[in-house]
Amino acid sequence: MDIRERHFGRIATEQGDPNHVVIDVGALVRRLVLFEQCTIESIMLKEVPALIAVFGVQGFLKLLESGAVRIVCDAMTAGQVGQTATLKSTTDRGGPLPLGSYRIVSVGIPTEGAGRESYVHNALQEVHKAAISFKEAKKVKLFLASRLLTYSSDAANAGIADTKAELLQKHPVVWEAIRHAIMKETSTDPGPDPDFQVQDLGRDGDFRVSTGLSKHGLTPEQEHKLVERGILAVAGMNQRIHFMESFGAVTGFQEDEVQLFEKKLSFILRQLDPGAQEQRFERIATIGGLPGIEGLPAGTTIDVDQLLRLRDDDECRELRTWLRDVDSETDDEINARFKSVRARLASTIESRGAKIVRFLVTSGAGAIPVVGIAAGPLASAGDSFLLEKVIGKPGPATFLSKHYRSIFRGS
Repeated sequence: MDIRERHFGRIATEQGDPNHVVIDVGALVRRLVLFEQCTIESIMLKEVPALIAVFGVQGFLKLLESGAVRIVCDAMTAGQVGQTATLKSTTDRGGPLPLGSYRIVSVGIPTEGAGRESYVHNALQEVHKAAISFKEAKKVKLFLASRLLTYSSDAANAGIADTKAELLQKHPVVWEAIRHAIMKETSTDPGPDPDFQVQDLGRDGDFRVSTGLSKHGLTPEQEHKLVERGILAVAGMNQRIHFMESFGAVTGFQEDEVQLFEKKLSFILRQLDPGAQEQRFERIATIGGLPGIEGLPAGTTIDVDQLLRLRDDDECRELRTWLRDVDSETDDEINARFKSVRARLASTIESRGAKIVRFLVTSGAGAIPVVGIAAGPLASAGDSFLLEKVIGKPGPATFLSKHYRSIFRGS
């Protein structure tokens, strides 16, 4: 079945007080018309009395038996536990993390054992609030107990893993979430340009986030809490995306999540747009002050056989990957790296054999036919990493100095 034919989501909302829950039975009816299958994300089965009131006991059970309606009775979310003193991870670390450092985890009900049994038992007591006999309530409880679904812990953990990766990559959705949290709390807009750095602390999930938010008047405590709120918003969204995968269904997002989801979709679509690679190179060339291909030395030719072999080289692929990730670099960071590269090249590149490397760095090989937008832009822009981040490693440095110049013959 097409994933678009299935829906999962809530039909109930908590109105501040957990005991005050508003049920929208009409939402379920609409979804039953629009989708082949509807999975209700239940709030402790508080929806059941309202559903029985509308459909009747037999109608409610028939919906469940047909498979048209399924019910998730579970709790799963993302949490930040870096400052939680009672956890084993905190004890193993030697104490809580300081402000500005975080550890995000998936938090939920145990999938089995006494914890799960107690949770389901308490939720099933909601059935007795329906205007039905004790015998009918018992029948509904027995029917429900064997059919209640849980969230996939693997999906929840995958959402956490995605968030950690996006933090380290400075994914734009992370800053958008932090920015939104700050605007909502303080009415101050820190701006659309990412203003944070992330350091992996190397302790199985601990990381530190450094920002420039103090210039907006935030105290360290406020900064910590608002950054945390943004990170958890991204983690929650990522978990829901993986729940979509695990349930094989589409879902709606809460109002605060919509703009983050749209930001993530726009980023994904941008990665699928081949023109984005050209735009990245143009940005790098402008910031780095790189001249165009018209500076190609007279008499230089290209060894096509060597070029075709290099296209499949692992180090060439590393160059392509770097350019796809360069969006996380600010203009100032790129400019600083190019200044360093230009200065060091001026003092180190003198030999005739190195002349081609200098050309690649300063002339922009992206416009060379066949190399195109994949390897070419990285051959020049990649030097912002060459002497500062990857020197001594196989990859861009080796590729430029040892392999790439071999495609050129003469000078």
